[in-house]
Amino acid sequence: MLCYALCCFGSACCSCCCRGLAACSVPAKNYPKAAYVAFDFILMLIATFIMYALRPIAEDHDWIYCNEGSGGGDECFGTSAVLRASFILFLYHLMILLFLIPRGNCSSVVHDGFFLFKFLVVFGAYIASFWMSNDFFDGWGNFCRVGSILYLIVQSYFLMNFAYSWNDKLMSVADASNYAKFLLIGSSILMAILITIWLVLQFIYYASCGLGVTVLSITVVFILFFYVIAFLPFCCDVNIFRPNASIFVVGFSMLYVVFLSWSALASQPDLECNEMLDSGANTALQITIGAIFTFINIWSIATASVD
Repeated sequence: MLCYALCCFGSACCSCCCRGLAACSVPAKNYPKAAYVAFDFILMLIATFIMYALRPIAEDHDWIYCNEGSGGGDECFGTSAVLRASFILFLYHLMILLFLIPRGNCSSVVHDGFFLFKFLVVFGAYIASFWMSNDFFDGWGNFCRVGSILYLIVQSYFLMNFAYSWNDKLMSVADASNYAKFLLIGSSILMAILITIWLVLQFIYYASCGLGVTVLSITVVFILFFYVIAFLPFCCDVNIFRPNASIFVVGFSMLYVVFLSWSALASQPDLECNEMLDSGANTALQITIGAIFTFINIWSIATASVD
Protein backbone atom coordinates (compact mmCIF):
# COMPACT_ATOMS: atom_id res chain seq x y z
CA MET A 1 0.00 0.00 0.00
CA LEU A 2 2.84 2.38 0.81
CA CYS A 3 4.50 1.76 -2.58
CA TYR A 4 1.16 2.25 -4.33
CA ALA A 5 0.58 5.53 -2.48
CA LEU A 6 4.08 6.77 -3.34
CA CYS A 7 3.55 5.87 -7.01
CA CYS A 8 0.24 7.77 -7.07
CA PHE A 9 1.79 10.77 -5.34
CA GLY A 10 4.74 10.80 -7.73
CA SER A 11 2.48 10.45 -10.77
CA ALA A 12 0.27 13.31 -9.59
CA CYS A 13 3.29 15.58 -8.97
CA CYS A 14 4.73 14.76 -12.39
CA SER A 15 1.39 15.48 -14.09
CA CYS A 16 1.08 18.86 -12.37
CA CYS A 17 4.67 19.80 -13.21
CA CYS A 18 4.27 18.72 -16.84
CA ARG A 19 1.16 20.85 -17.22
CA GLY A 20 3.02 23.83 -15.79
CA LEU A 21 5.99 23.28 -18.11
CA ALA A 22 3.67 22.93 -21.10
CA ALA A 23 2.01 26.23 -20.15
CA CYS A 24 5.51 27.81 -20.21
CA SER A 25 6.08 26.43 -23.74
CA VAL A 26 8.81 24.01 -22.62
CA PRO A 27 9.06 21.12 -25.14
CA ALA A 28 8.17 17.69 -23.77
CA LYS A 29 11.68 16.36 -24.50
CA ASN A 30 13.05 18.85 -21.96
CA TYR A 31 10.73 17.83 -19.11
CA PRO A 32 13.34 15.48 -17.55
CA LYS A 33 15.98 18.23 -17.73
CA ALA A 34 13.65 20.64 -15.95
CA ALA A 35 12.96 17.94 -13.36
CA TYR A 36 16.69 17.59 -12.66
CA VAL A 37 16.94 21.35 -12.16
CA ALA A 38 14.09 21.29 -9.62
CA PHE A 39 15.54 18.14 -8.03
CA ASP A 40 18.94 19.73 -7.39
CA PHE A 41 17.43 23.00 -6.26
CA ILE A 42 15.18 21.32 -3.68
CA LEU A 43 18.07 19.39 -2.13
CA MET A 44 20.25 22.50 -1.94
CA LEU A 45 17.39 24.39 -0.29
CA ILE A 46 17.15 21.62 2.29
CA ALA A 47 20.91 21.82 2.86
CA THR A 48 20.73 25.62 3.23
CA PHE A 49 17.92 25.25 5.76
CA ILE A 50 20.00 22.77 7.75
CA MET A 51 22.98 25.13 7.60
CA TYR A 52 21.03 28.00 9.13
CA ALA A 53 18.46 26.21 11.29
CA LEU A 54 20.13 23.14 12.81
CA ARG A 55 23.49 24.64 13.74
CA PRO A 56 22.04 27.22 16.18
CA ILE A 57 19.82 24.51 17.67
CA ALA A 58 22.80 22.17 18.08
CA GLU A 59 24.78 24.98 19.75
CA ASP A 60 22.05 25.64 22.32
CA HIS A 61 20.72 22.12 22.92
CA ASP A 62 22.40 18.76 23.40
CA TRP A 63 19.53 16.61 22.06
CA ILE A 64 20.73 17.12 18.49
CA TYR A 65 24.38 16.64 17.70
CA CYS A 66 26.79 15.25 15.11
CA ASN A 67 28.39 11.86 15.57
CA GLU A 68 32.05 11.69 16.55
CA GLY A 69 33.09 10.51 13.09
CA SER A 70 31.90 13.78 11.56
CA GLY A 71 33.38 15.99 14.25
CA GLY A 72 30.78 15.84 17.03
CA GLY A 73 28.76 18.74 18.41
CA ASP A 74 27.56 20.96 15.56
CA GLU A 75 30.56 20.35 13.27
CA CYS A 76 28.57 18.50 10.57
CA PHE A 77 26.09 21.38 10.24
CA GLY A 78 26.86 24.87 8.95
CA THR A 79 28.71 25.08 5.62
CA SER A 80 29.48 21.39 5.88
CA ALA A 81 25.78 20.60 5.29
CA VAL A 82 25.88 22.32 1.89
CA LEU A 83 29.17 20.64 0.94
CA ARG A 84 27.66 17.25 1.76
CA ALA A 85 24.66 17.98 -0.48
CA SER A 86 26.88 19.08 -3.37
CA PHE A 87 28.99 15.91 -3.05
CA ILE A 88 25.93 13.64 -3.05
CA LEU A 89 24.51 15.44 -6.08
CA PHE A 90 27.87 15.05 -7.83
CA LEU A 91 27.78 11.28 -7.25
CA TYR A 92 24.13 11.14 -8.32
CA HIS A 93 24.67 12.89 -11.64
CA LEU A 94 27.82 10.84 -12.24
CA MET A 95 25.76 7.65 -11.86
CA ILE A 96 23.07 9.00 -14.21
CA LEU A 97 25.82 9.76 -16.74
CA LEU A 98 27.12 6.19 -16.50
CA PHE A 99 23.60 4.86 -17.08
CA LEU A 100 23.29 7.05 -20.18
CA ILE A 101 26.51 5.84 -21.83
CA PRO A 102 24.92 2.67 -23.38
CA ARG A 103 22.18 4.92 -24.92
CA GLY A 104 19.65 2.09 -24.88
CA ASN A 105 16.03 1.82 -23.80
CA CYS A 106 17.11 1.20 -20.22
CA SER A 107 19.16 4.40 -20.30
CA SER A 108 16.14 6.37 -21.47
CA VAL A 109 13.90 4.90 -18.76
CA VAL A 110 16.42 5.64 -16.01
CA HIS A 111 16.98 9.19 -17.26
CA ASP A 112 13.34 10.12 -17.82
CA GLY A 113 11.54 8.48 -14.90
CA PHE A 114 11.53 7.29 -11.28
CA PHE A 115 12.10 10.80 -9.95
CA LEU A 116 10.39 10.21 -6.62
CA PHE A 117 12.47 7.05 -6.11
CA LYS A 118 15.62 8.96 -7.13
CA PHE A 119 14.87 11.73 -4.68
CA LEU A 120 14.32 9.29 -1.81
CA VAL A 121 17.62 7.52 -2.60
CA VAL A 122 19.54 10.79 -2.87
CA PHE A 123 17.96 12.19 0.29
CA GLY A 124 18.84 8.95 2.12
CA ALA A 125 22.43 9.23 0.85
CA TYR A 126 22.51 12.84 2.02
CA ILE A 127 21.47 11.82 5.53
CA ALA A 128 24.09 9.05 5.49
CA SER A 129 26.76 11.61 4.53
CA PHE A 130 26.47 13.14 8.02
CA TRP A 131 28.37 10.10 9.27
CA MET A 132 31.32 10.93 6.99
CA SER A 133 34.39 12.76 8.29
CA ASN A 134 34.50 16.54 8.03
CA ASP A 135 38.12 16.29 6.86
CA PHE A 136 36.93 14.80 3.59
CA PHE A 137 34.51 17.66 2.99
CA ASP A 138 37.23 20.21 3.74
CA GLY A 139 39.08 18.73 0.78
CA TRP A 140 35.88 18.61 -1.28
CA GLY A 141 35.29 22.28 -0.52
CA ASN A 142 38.77 23.19 -1.86
CA PHE A 143 38.11 21.11 -4.98
CA CYS A 144 34.80 22.96 -5.50
CA ARG A 145 36.54 26.31 -4.98
CA VAL A 146 38.96 25.56 -7.83
CA GLY A 147 36.22 24.09 -10.03
CA SER A 148 34.06 27.17 -9.49
CA ILE A 149 36.42 29.16 -11.75
CA LEU A 150 35.35 27.03 -14.71
CA TYR A 151 31.75 27.14 -13.54
CA LEU A 152 31.74 30.96 -13.47
CA ILE A 153 32.88 30.99 -17.11
CA VAL A 154 30.16 28.52 -18.10
CA GLN A 155 27.56 30.37 -16.04
CA SER A 156 28.39 33.67 -17.74
CA TYR A 157 27.90 32.09 -21.15
CA PHE A 158 24.54 30.52 -20.36
CA LEU A 159 23.23 33.60 -18.58
CA MET A 160 24.00 35.52 -21.77
CA ASN A 161 22.21 32.80 -23.70
CA PHE A 162 19.20 33.20 -21.41
CA ALA A 163 19.17 36.98 -21.92
CA TYR A 164 19.44 36.66 -25.72
CA SER A 165 16.68 34.04 -25.81
CA TRP A 166 14.22 36.19 -23.88
CA ASN A 167 15.18 39.26 -25.87
CA ASP A 168 14.48 37.42 -29.13
CA LYS A 169 11.17 36.05 -27.85
CA LEU A 170 9.96 39.47 -26.74
CA MET A 171 11.21 41.17 -29.91
CA SER A 172 9.44 38.60 -32.09
CA VAL A 173 6.04 39.55 -30.65
CA ALA A 174 6.73 43.21 -29.82
CA ASP A 175 5.24 44.50 -33.08
CA ALA A 176 1.96 42.72 -32.43
CA SER A 177 1.78 42.98 -28.65
CA ASN A 178 1.93 46.12 -26.54
CA TYR A 179 2.41 43.89 -23.50
CA ALA A 180 5.69 42.53 -24.95
CA LYS A 181 6.90 46.07 -25.65
CA PHE A 182 6.03 47.15 -22.11
CA LEU A 183 7.75 44.10 -20.62
CA LEU A 184 10.89 44.59 -22.71
CA ILE A 185 11.23 48.33 -22.10
CA GLY A 186 10.03 48.23 -18.48
CA SER A 187 12.37 45.43 -17.45
CA SER A 188 15.31 47.19 -19.18
CA ILE A 189 14.61 50.41 -17.27
CA LEU A 190 14.11 48.51 -14.00
CA MET A 191 17.43 46.69 -14.39
CA ALA A 192 19.23 49.97 -15.14
CA ILE A 193 17.75 51.50 -11.96
CA LEU A 194 18.73 48.45 -9.88
CA ILE A 195 22.27 48.55 -11.26
CA THR A 196 22.60 52.25 -10.39
CA ILE A 197 21.24 51.85 -6.86
CA TRP A 198 23.34 48.74 -6.21
CA LEU A 199 26.52 50.48 -7.36
CA VAL A 200 25.80 53.59 -5.27
CA LEU A 201 25.28 51.44 -2.16
CA GLN A 202 28.53 49.59 -2.82
CA PHE A 203 30.42 52.86 -3.17
CA ILE A 204 28.94 53.98 0.16
CA TYR A 205 29.87 50.73 1.92
CA TYR A 206 33.39 50.43 0.46
CA ALA A 207 34.38 54.12 0.00
CA SER A 208 37.14 53.78 2.61
CA CYS A 209 38.59 50.66 0.99
CA GLY A 210 41.10 51.11 -1.81
CA LEU A 211 40.39 47.65 -3.24
CA GLY A 212 36.65 48.30 -3.19
CA VAL A 213 36.93 51.65 -4.97
CA THR A 214 39.22 50.10 -7.60
CA VAL A 215 36.91 47.15 -8.29
CA LEU A 216 33.81 49.36 -8.44
CA SER A 217 35.51 51.93 -10.69
CA ILE A 218 36.44 49.21 -13.18
CA THR A 219 32.90 47.84 -12.98
CA VAL A 220 31.40 51.26 -13.72
CA VAL A 221 33.69 51.70 -16.76
CA PHE A 222 32.58 48.36 -18.19
CA ILE A 223 28.91 49.08 -17.54
CA LEU A 224 29.08 52.49 -19.24
CA PHE A 225 30.98 50.97 -22.18
CA PHE A 226 28.40 48.25 -22.80
CA TYR A 227 25.43 50.60 -22.40
CA VAL A 228 26.99 52.98 -24.94
CA ILE A 229 27.48 50.06 -27.33
CA ALA A 230 23.82 49.06 -26.85
CA PHE A 231 22.62 52.60 -27.73
CA LEU A 232 24.83 52.99 -30.83
CA PRO A 233 22.45 51.13 -33.21
CA PHE A 234 19.64 53.54 -32.30
CA CYS A 235 21.72 56.74 -32.27
CA CYS A 236 24.29 56.17 -35.02
CA ASP A 237 23.09 53.01 -36.83
CA VAL A 238 26.34 51.28 -35.82
CA ASN A 239 26.43 47.62 -34.75
CA ILE A 240 29.60 46.56 -32.97
CA PHE A 241 28.24 43.41 -31.40
CA ARG A 242 25.35 41.16 -32.42
CA PRO A 243 22.26 42.96 -33.75
CA ASN A 244 20.20 41.59 -30.86
CA ALA A 245 22.67 42.84 -28.22
CA SER A 246 19.95 45.14 -26.95
CA ILE A 247 19.61 47.25 -23.82
CA PHE A 248 17.68 44.38 -22.26
CA VAL A 249 20.59 41.96 -22.79
CA VAL A 250 23.11 44.52 -21.54
CA GLY A 251 20.97 45.29 -18.49
CA PHE A 252 20.66 41.65 -17.48
CA SER A 253 24.37 40.99 -18.07
CA MET A 254 25.48 44.07 -16.13
CA LEU A 255 23.14 43.18 -13.27
CA TYR A 256 25.05 39.92 -12.99
CA VAL A 257 28.39 41.79 -13.14
CA VAL A 258 27.27 44.09 -10.31
CA PHE A 259 26.25 41.05 -8.27
CA LEU A 260 29.71 39.54 -8.80
CA SER A 261 31.43 42.74 -7.67
CA TRP A 262 29.25 42.91 -4.56
CA SER A 263 29.72 39.22 -3.79
CA ALA A 264 33.50 39.58 -4.10
CA LEU A 265 33.70 42.69 -1.92
CA ALA A 266 31.23 41.34 0.64
CA SER A 267 33.47 38.27 1.04
CA GLN A 268 36.63 40.33 1.58
CA PRO A 269 38.15 38.92 4.82
CA ASP A 270 39.54 42.29 5.96
CA LEU A 271 37.17 43.71 8.58
CA GLU A 272 38.54 47.22 8.10
CA CYS A 273 37.58 47.03 4.42
CA ASN A 274 34.42 44.96 4.85
CA GLU A 275 32.33 45.76 7.91
CA MET A 276 29.61 43.36 6.75
CA LEU A 277 31.85 40.29 6.86
CA ASP A 278 30.11 38.88 9.95
CA SER A 279 26.62 40.03 8.92
CA GLY A 280 24.12 37.18 8.70
CA ALA A 281 21.80 39.27 6.53
CA ASN A 282 24.65 39.94 4.10
CA THR A 283 25.39 36.21 3.80
CA ALA A 284 21.71 35.36 3.39
CA LEU A 285 21.35 37.92 0.58
CA GLN A 286 24.41 36.55 -1.19
CA ILE A 287 23.00 33.03 -1.05
CA THR A 288 19.50 34.09 -2.13
CA ILE A 289 20.56 36.25 -5.08
CA GLY A 290 23.24 33.77 -6.08
CA ALA A 291 20.66 30.97 -5.97
CA ILE A 292 18.41 32.94 -8.34
CA PHE A 293 21.22 33.39 -10.87
CA THR A 294 22.22 29.75 -10.44
CA PHE A 295 18.66 28.57 -11.06
CA ILE A 296 18.43 30.72 -14.21
CA ASN A 297 21.78 29.37 -15.35
CA ILE A 298 20.93 25.70 -14.82
CA TRP A 299 17.52 26.20 -16.43
CA SER A 300 19.22 27.78 -19.43
CA ILE A 301 21.62 24.83 -19.68
CA ALA A 302 18.73 22.37 -19.45
CA THR A 303 16.79 24.04 -22.26
CA ALA A 304 19.72 25.21 -24.44
CA SER A 305 19.18 22.43 -26.98
CA VAL A 306 15.69 23.63 -27.87
CA ASP A 307 15.41 24.34 -31.60
